[in-house]
Amino acid sequence: MDNKILGAKDLYELFKGGTANLKLNSKTIDDLNVFPIPDGDTGSNMLMTIEGAIHAVGESDLESVPAFAGKFQRGALLGARGNSGVILSQFIKGFCSSLSRDREVDTSLFTDAFKAGVDKAYSAVIQPTEGTILTVMREGWEYISEHKGEYGDFSSWFAAINNRMEGSLEHTPELLPILKESGVIDSGGAGFLGIFHGMEKILNGEEIERAEVLEEQAALQHAQQPRIGVGHRRALS
Repeated sequence: MDNKILGAKDLYELFKGGTANLKLNSKTIDDLNVFPIPDGDTGSNMLMTIEGAIHAVGESDLESVPAFAGKFQRGALLGARGNSGVILSQFIKGFCSSLSRDREVDTSLFTDAFKAGVDKAYSAVIQPTEGTILTVMREGWEYISEHKGEYGDFSSWFAAINNRMEGSLEHTPELLPILKESGVIDSGGAGFLGIFHGMEKILNGEEIERAEVLEEQAALQHAQQPRIGVGHRRALS
C-alpha cells in the first residue's frame, strides 16, 4: 500500500482493518456505555453500522474512489444502529461525499474528507453533546488541520490524529459528568478511535489481534478511583 496516495482498494482495506479492530473490542466498548442510555450496546451498534458499509462494497466498486465511496456510505446509512451507529454513519456519509470526485486520495484530501465527516456528524445531532464521539472526532480534526503541512504520508497522519484522539477520549469524563460519575471514558469515542487504530495497523502492515483487556476495565464502571486511559488505550490499539 502506498504511504502517500490511496486508491479505492486501499481505502477498503483500511476500513476493513478498522472494522476488524472494532469487532475485537466491541464487548469492551459495550461495557463503557452509560450515555445517553446505559444499554451496553455502543460497540455492537457501531460494528453493525460499519459492517453494513463493508458488505455493501462489491469487487467492481473497487475500481474507483467515487464508486467505493458511494457504496460504502450507502451501506453505512442502511446498516446504522443506535445513537453512536447513526453518528458513525453520518461521519462516513460526509467523509465519502467529499471523495466523490477524486481518483486518488492524499493526506490533504483525506483531511478534508475527515472534516466533512465531522461536520456531517455534528449536523445530524439536534443538540450535540461534548464529551462524546463528536468531541473525539472534532478534536482529532482540529489538531491535524492545525498541523496539516507536517503530515505528507499516511503513517505519520494516522499516528498524529490517533494520538490526539486518545488524549481527547481520556478527557471526555471532564466534559460529561455522567462519565466521571461512572468512572468510564465515552463509549462512542472509544469505538471511533478503535476503528482508526485498526486502519493505522493495516497501513503499517501490522496484524489485527485481540487486544488485552485488563481486569481494571471489567470493574471500572464501579470503581471509586478509576484509572482512566492506559488500560483503554491498550484495549483499543
